[in-house]
Amino acid sequence: MKKTVLAVLLVTAAVLTTACSKGAAASGEVPSNEAVTTIQAQHPEEADQAAAEETAAVEAATEETAAQAATEAPAAASFPEFEPQGDAPITASYKPFMEYAKEQFDSHDLLIPVPNEILTVEDENGEVDFYGKFQAYFFDYEDGRLVMKAYGAFPGKMHMVPNEDGFYTVTDYQVAEDGEGYASSLQEMIGDTEDLTVEMFDTDSESDFELLRGTLKFYVMGNGMDISEFVDMDGTVYSIVED
Repeated sequence: MKKTVLAVLLVTAAVLTTACSKGAAASGEVPSNEAVTTIQAQHPEEADQAAAEETAAVEAATEETAAQAATEAPAAASFPEFEPQGDAPITASYKPFMEYAKEQFDSHDLLIPVPNEILTVEDENGEVDFYGKFQAYFFDYEDGRLVMKAYGAFPGKMHMVPNEDGFYTVTDYQVAEDGEGYASSLQEMIGDTEDLTVEMFDTDSESDFELLRGTLKFYVMGNGMDISEFVDMDGTVYSIVED
């Protein structure tokens, strides 16, 4: 009995479908989505509302993605490493000194090396003993300024040999010992020259500050940076460009 009823229903559906198709063909109409289009035309406000809701959803997703990217971005700025210029002995001193200084401190955004040349002695072969106060200033970039986070002074002596291209290569780098051995190791390194002793032991001179400011100016201008101030470790703000 169930099979008979099912067969009747299928036959009836087929007849109705055929009749509808013939009626459309007889009237010259082509089946389409006209009914859907008509509904949309009759309710344009609903279509506008749906479009507005979709636009708002896309904007919200974009803002969320941007906020997430800002959160995940590193707080520290990225700075190119300081690159010295020239062929003088002081230029050759930068790289070995910078490598040594990085080993003594935690990492920061920027290392500004400031070797203060005290005395250079050249022998008959052109080899050089370079005495200097090798000072390292470590900065982080905060609120548009370079903020000093660490400082180290490494008085020492470098021995250099000239190259055929006119540059120098550092073959030996002696640094004064830390702690109790500082004074004696430095004195042994520099000998009995009175003026050299005074200069090498002076770690807070005005010339050191001016060298730092001049080096910062050289760095920021050379790299096209819009940075005009730095902050000392005591919180004092200074202009990189001399007043």
